[in-house]
Amino acid sequence: MSGRPRQLAISGGTAYVANYGGNSNASSVQTFSISDPLNPFSFSGSTVYASSGFPIYVAANESGVCITSASESTLRVYHLYATSISSRINIGSGPQKPVMNGRIVYVRDSNGTEIFDISNPGNVVLLGRTSSSILAINGNLAFGLAGNELQVYDISSATTPILKGKASTVAGARFIAVAGNTVFVSTGNTGLQANDNTLQVFDINIPSSPTLRGTTAITTNGGIGVMGLAASDNTAYIVDGHSLQIFKYTGAPRTVNINLMAHSVPPFLQPST
Repeated sequence: MSGRPRQLAISGGTAYVANYGGNSNASSVQTFSISDPLNPFSFSGSTVYASSGFPIYVAANESGVCITSASESTLRVYHLYATSISSRINIGSGPQKPVMNGRIVYVRDSNGTEIFDISNPGNVVLLGRTSSSILAINGNLAFGLAGNELQVYDISSATTPILKGKASTVAGARFIAVAGNTVFVSTGNTGLQANDNTLQVFDINIPSSPTLRGTTAITTNGGIGVMGLAASDNTAYIVDGHSLQIFKYTGAPRTVNINLMAHSVPPFLQPST
């Protein structure tokens, strides 16, 4: 694997890994077969896309693969398993990671949040724009960050998100991941030192009133800070450019911190009362 892996998307038996090339090397997205998780392998000609040293972001589902590039201000859409581009759309500057909900794709950039239909990856349609911040989706609910707030939206109508509820977050919140009725929110690397990062967990059983359940400090490696966040069940997965950290939120919570040379189980998220 080339570069430094920073983002990951999975669809079916394929993993798409976005590598950051740094200042001198190209960033890229590579594809890997994970049909046998114990024996993953890269496909022949596995590099889907390569760009200049700026970070790129990837998302994937059954409708296709979407890649955004900060250096080019573009959204690229691919058919699943294809390494040739189907569509290239110019978007606003500073695009974030695409958020996919079936055939609908939300991209946060300098224009707000742009909404696309990729039913036909070769003919992507811009459906509209919204000022709402859409960073994660679970069913008909979407989640975003504005200022120091977690915001919950009803997206029953894909192009007209309706604000349903909100809750205060720590300063510098940047990433969101959703698993069932649990939302994880973490700070990012921008402007923060390695030990300034924080992970929070919210209960969204009542979407109009998200409830903070726990907060913990995140110690990252190499002074980079949190680069990505994903979630499954009550577990949050964090990458910091050097390691993977796994946070389990349960009645008796704990953390498993996995990196190249160490495996430790320090205390973690204590539920708030």
